[in-house]
Amino acid sequence: GYNLKARKPLEQEMYNPE
Repeated sequence: GYNLKARKPLEQEMYNPE
């Protein structure tokens, strides 16, 4: 559950449903 707008290197973790 990361912020999608925070384009970090961990895109896979950012796109978590949580």
